[in-house]
Amino acid sequence: MTRAALLNQIWKNKNREKVRECNKKWAKNNPEKVRESNRRYVKNNRIHVNDYKRKWRKANPDKVRQETLKRRKPTYEEARENNLKRYGLTIKSFNKKRKEQKNRCAICGRKPQGAWNDTVLHVDHDHSLHVTRGLLCGKCNKALGLFKDNQVILKAAIQYLRRYQKCACS
Repeated sequence: MTRAALLNQIWKNKNREKVRECNKKWAKNNPEKVRESNRRYVKNNRIHVNDYKRKWRKANPDKVRQETLKRRKPTYEEARENNLKRYGLTIKSFNKKRKEQKNRCAICGRKPQGAWNDTVLHVDHDHSLHVTRGLLCGKCNKALGLFKDNQVILKAAIQYLRRYQKCACS
């Protein structure tokens, strides 16, 4: 080892905190270089890295369990709760609204019957105002979506149905 390298090593040992702070700052400003360096290290030291990971997992079963739980797919209830959050509802407020509507669709009055996409009541909301309106069966919710919540188109559809209903009665 050269004299300069030896002096450098002595200085680093005496000033570990300064070196650590400097390294942290450099790593923060150069994330792509840090990533590349880490990739190279893992590639060149695969056996050592795998051995380290194995030992760490064995020593930290609680942390491993927490990480596994974070990555798992959400349960139906969790997925439902996350979906309701998009509309500003909780499970409790959804159930309250469902009870107010007697577990029936706000348009047709049917109960969810178990056919495809019709096993639960869907949250209807105004896309432009981002306001929850009510709970609908899957068919009514889809119909409103297809009519783009446009009252003019809905009125035209009603007139169309009435016109042909009279013809069928004659």
